[in-house]
Amino acid sequence: MGLCLGKSKSSGKADKSTVKSMNNKVLLEKLIASSNDIYNPIRDFSFQELTTATNNYDRESIIIQESGYILYKGVLNARAVSILKFGENYNSDNQYKFCFNNIIAMEIANALAYLHVGFPRPIVFKNIKLSSILFDEDHVAKLFDFSLAESIPDGETHIKDAIPIGIMGFVATEYVTTGDYNEKCDVFSFGVLLLVLLTGQKLYSIDEAGDRHWLLNRVKKHIECNTFDEIVDPVIREELCIQSSEKDKQVQAFVELAVKCVSESAEDRPTMIDVAKQLRQAYRFG
Repeated sequence: MGLCLGKSKSSGKADKSTVKSMNNKVLLEKLIASSNDIYNPIRDFSFQELTTATNNYDRESIIIQESGYILYKGVLNARAVSILKFGENYNSDNQYKFCFNNIIAMEIANALAYLHVGFPRPIVFKNIKLSSILFDEDHVAKLFDFSLAESIPDGETHIKDAIPIGIMGFVATEYVTTGDYNEKCDVFSFGVLLLVLLTGQKLYSIDEAGDRHWLLNRVKKHIECNTFDEIVDPVIREELCIQSSEKDKQVQAFVELAVKCVSESAEDRPTMIDVAKQLRQAYRFG
């Protein structure tokens, strides 16, 4: 099942977000053209196509309705799709609520744990990041893009890469310095993923001087100063203010687990089996 994005039809002059969207579309078209038409993973659907696919956004086609958006089921080109329609006042900077983030984390942790222990030789994913997560028709988080996944050879404890690959900020320090990759490197990347889900922030920010400030470093500073709550996603902070203290315990357990996963020493990191167990325990707090 595919996912299409739409927005309520409106009239009037194009605003800044519309211009930005048009510019992004041009860039995407250039990117596709540069692939010599070998593949075209991006489609631009018109408002009319999406309206037809959902039978004029029939309420019978609604899968989920939340504040700011409605998720519909539909059919495009004889293929089942999910169509996400945003309201006019939707703020695209808002992230998923903590409960949903926790479920995503559990499902991805289970998948990674299975790769690590469910085969004759451990398989390392090597590509953990937000864009490597997709949702099936039942809204279950699934790992996507196994192009970098490898099985650790028999008799070896790691994979040796002459040139480290991956997204800076997600990859473990020891992999960058030695080229050695094992299950604990996946754990590190997963820990960064937890922090991204919890803070709603990007991997790094760039200041006026052009210097990068990495999320992981900011998190560590806030933890040392006991001010981590200052960088928690505002949506999650608001959720904590109106819910029970049990939810606060859940978030605290989530933070502590993430910090363990991104330990400098690989030996201090838990296994993915332990991570999956601890996430399930934390989820029960809520």
